[in-house]
Amino acid sequence: MKEKGILLFALTAVSVFLFTVSAFATQNITVMVNGENLVMEQAPILQNNRTLVPMRAIFEALDTTVDWDGQTQSIIASKGDLTIKMTIGQQEMTVNDKTITLDTAPILANNSTMVPVRAVAESFQATVNWDAGQQQVTITTIEEDGIISSVIGSITESIKANDGTELINIKANYPILENNDDMAGITEINATLKKIAADYVTSIEEEYTEEAEAFYQEAKEDYRAYAFEMNVTLSFDYSNMLSGMIIKYENTGGAHPNTIKTGFTYDKTTGKEMLLPDIMVGTQTEIQERIITNFHAFIDKNADNFFEDAKTTIEKEIDHVEFYMAADGIHFFFQLYDIAPYAAGFQEIVIPYAENVTTYVPANTNK
Repeated sequence: MKEKGILLFALTAVSVFLFTVSAFATQNITVMVNGENLVMEQAPILQNNRTLVPMRAIFEALDTTVDWDGQTQSIIASKGDLTIKMTIGQQEMTVNDKTITLDTAPILANNSTMVPVRAVAESFQATVNWDAGQQQVTITTIEEDGIISSVIGSITESIKANDGTELINIKANYPILENNDDMAGITEINATLKKIAADYVTSIEEEYTEEAEAFYQEAKEDYRAYAFEMNVTLSFDYSNMLSGMIIKYENTGGAHPNTIKTGFTYDKTTGKEMLLPDIMVGTQTEIQERIITNFHAFIDKNADNFFEDAKTTIEKEIDHVEFYMAADGIHFFFQLYDIAPYAAGFQEIVIPYAENVTTYVPANTNK
């Protein structure tokens, strides 16, 4: 028994040593949130190719409230109508009523609760990018400062089987813009955003009801309801332009949920959607060449994040590039799997508001 105890102690000591080495080996990883370096009491840890950071630091940076249950070793964080729950050692995270499988579970390290930074930040609708060369995580949140006032409208639908079992849950959230002056353009935008939400709910019903019913008949008690959610977020409000993103989360029981993101920019005076030639200087071809050049440079610096044929795909699919405007410039991106693996997330480039780039926005705007 004594020999077994000594052996167990030795193995534990080795495990702790190896874990400590791993933690210190990755302490050069930095995390930037909205351009500011995130100060952390414990250095980030790289585990299963995922960056984990101290719980308090990241949740406070994302302006969320967070609670820790020491008895169950659970984390509950909330912001607005979003609540996420995680447990130490468990690779499942819930976002409201949806369950998401994590590549890496939260852990305890040096008395710090460490959580996967990408999963946490993206759950609160932030954009996350990884620069392998610089060993840097960059997080951009969508701030409401300077954005036209709005309240949230919501359309929900629950589709059930004949026995009452929930087959599909659908929720579409959209902003209703303040329009005290009864501007025709704002009225048009409000109608458009509401229609986008209603059309989304209808499209999910039409596309997935039969499939969900068939899957339920096969799985029965093991069936987990499909979950779909769409959120329209605003990111930029300047002069006559309003821009943002439509983010769709889809969980149909696969290996992991899917996220689809599209951008939009509207003219507030007319309510009409603005295209790149309406915003940027140059012809459509010149604008696309500028985007391609910036993407190629970004890929050269972060090659590990992309598929080998990413540059070729961008050139072929440039007509389908998505964009939205934010405080730091015009963001461009493709969908997950188009140019990078799912785990790499949305890889975005930003073209700043510099001279001869945009027709409306001056350089260094704070809006």
